[in-house]
Parts: sequence; structure tokens; C-alpha cells
Amino acid sequence: MGNGMMAGFYRLSEWVMRLAYVNLLWILFTLVGAVFFGIGPATAAMFAVNRKWIQDEDIGVFKTFWKSYRTEFKRANLLMFTLGVIGFLLYLDARFFFTQEGLIYVFFSYFTVGLFIIYFMVLLYIFPVFVHYEFKLFQYIKSAILFAFSNPLITILMAAGCFVVYYLTFSVSGLIPFFGVSLYSFVLMLFSNHSFKKAEEKAQALKELEKEKQKEDELSEAN
Repeated sequence: MGNGMMAGFYRLSEWVMRLAYVNLLWILFTLVGAVFFGIGPATAAMFAVNRKWIQDEDIGVFKTFWKSYRTEFKRANLLMFTLGVIGFLLYLDARFFFTQEGLIYVFFSYFTVGLFIIYFMVLLYIFPVFVHYEFKLFQYIKSAILFAFSNPLITILMAAGCFVVYYLTFSVSGLIPFFGVSLYSFVLMLFSNHSFKKAEEKAQALKELEKEKQKEDELSEAN
């Protein structure tokens, strides 16, 4: 029992150090990109590292982080810029509609709220999708929406996990420099990885069914 507790404590300590390290890398490389050009690729690199950890891959953290940061610099910045523009336009729409009077503006106010909810769900999935798949820009947004709606329970758990992380980090403000971003990344990558596995298992099952159907068709033709 004592050995088990020590092993558990060691494992927990290892994860604490991992997350603190990758959080510091995120801060450093965000600053390297002058914040505006650094936050996108640094976030993508952080998710790439967490993805490898969740898949139990033995990696060099700095090497993996730097490789992702460098290779995804342009695409990650384009993705972050697109998300920023969409979020800003939604904010402007919300400010306009909520300050107007009339039934039509009430309708558009609620419509904008619905778009904000979808936008939030996209934010939950977008970087996990970005580091897991090779798509074009708007395919990432489309895929994030599909994953969010096709896995509602996991999406709710992701949102709840973000709330818990927010509560913990802001309740103990000293945690923010060490876990303020990496904990979010780990939680989102952990849950989204389940969504990806489910999707890949379904795709594999469909392939197997298609193969079986093809064999049956070939046998019927032969007979």
C-alpha cells in the first residue's frame, strides 16, 4: 500500500512538473512571437505536446514543442487570426442588437447568443482537431462543430473541465504562471481524444462493413 501511494505521488509530481514546464514554454514562445504572432503557434505546440503525452508517447518536450511551433507557425497564426475576427464580429453584432429596441432585434439578439455558444464549442475543439488532423483552414472549424454536436456529453464535460480549471487557477492566483494555460490544454486534449477515437472506430467499422458487403457482392456475382 505504501509503495502504491509513493508510486501515485511520484506519478502526480511528474505530471505537475510536465504541465508547469509546458506552460512556461507557452509563455516564452508567445513572447518570442511578440504575443500577437506567438500565441497561435505556441498554443498549437502546447496541444501537440499534450496529445503525445495522452497517447503515452515518450517525447522530448522542448524538441516536440519547438518543431510544432516552427512548422505550424503560419497555419496556427492564420487559424488564430480567423478565430479572432469571427469572435470580434460576433461581439460587435451582440453589442448592436442588445442596444436596439423592437421584436426583430430581440430575435437577432437570441440568434447571436446561439452563435456565441457554437463559437465557444468551436474554441473547445479547434486546437485538438488542429494538432490531430491535417485539414484546410475552414475544415478545422467545420470539424470542430461536428465533433461538438456529435459528442454532446464530452462537449459538456470539456466545458465543465474548463470551468473547474478556471476556478482552481483564479482561486490560487500563484498557479496561473505554472498551470494557467497548460491545464486547459490538457483537459481539452484528454476529452477530445475520446471523441477522435470514437470517430475513428466508427470509420473503421464502416470500412469493415463495406469490405464484407463487397465480398458478398463478389460471391453472389461468382455464383
